[in-house]
Amino acid sequence: MNILQATLEAREGLYDAAKRRLKNVIAHPGSGNEEKFRAHKELARILDKTGEYQNVFEHLHKSAKLSSLLPEVTTVRLRNPAGG
Repeated sequence: MNILQATLEAREGLYDAAKRRLKNVIAHPGSGNEEKFRAHKELARILDKTGEYQNVFEHLHKSAKLSSLLPEVTTVRLRNPAGG
């Protein structure tokens, strides 16, 4: 729910509130891998939109690492280990 709210805040131009909310999701020990994956991706998008390019790739790389832990990615790799 926090990620959706951050997305809506960003859409309204409330970038600082959205970034704060997403950073809280990332830092919260109860957030799962999927939540953190989505929060990093959304934060990267917002940072790009606000011109904070030096921080974008950090969050894209973190989301990429988390994506390999998501069940749907693992399932696809198991079904098709060659990737094609």
